[in-house]
Amino acid sequence: MPISYIKKYQKVPQGGKMVERYLAKVSYNTYVTENTLAEEISKMSTASVADVKLVLAALEDRISFHIAGGDVVKLQTLGAFYPTIRAQAVDNPDMVNHQTIKAKGVRFEPSAAFRERIKQTGVRLASNNVFDAVSHPNTKVEKK
Repeated sequence: MPISYIKKYQKVPQGGKMVERYLAKVSYNTYVTENTLAEEISKMSTASVADVKLVLAALEDRISFHIAGGDVVKLQTLGAFYPTIRAQAVDNPDMVNHQTIKAKGVRFEPSAAFRERIKQTGVRLASNNVFDAVSHPNTKVEKK
């Protein structure tokens, strides 16, 4: 299945200033929930949907536990999860402290096989229309 994209008109940084350009943006299809994944994985294995959901919940729990502890979590077939921080730059090393940390997060780096599979994926134009920055809602993932 290819990745869908649209043509989008928006301002982008170029040469130190903002210019208006056209570019391709991913057009997201649907949200795939853990219920859907559990059902799909259950059909591929001898595990029940409930068992798969328990494993997915336990995986999330253990990954977040280790990330919160500053560990890198590496899953050979999937990839690695790295803890991240975004911090304010200061003039003096003595000023670097927990108050200069503005956000904490996680970065996912896919495994070589995962990356290669995505690299080999095709793309298709979802619509020949040109959308502006606000007229096409499927280029941003809404948090639920």
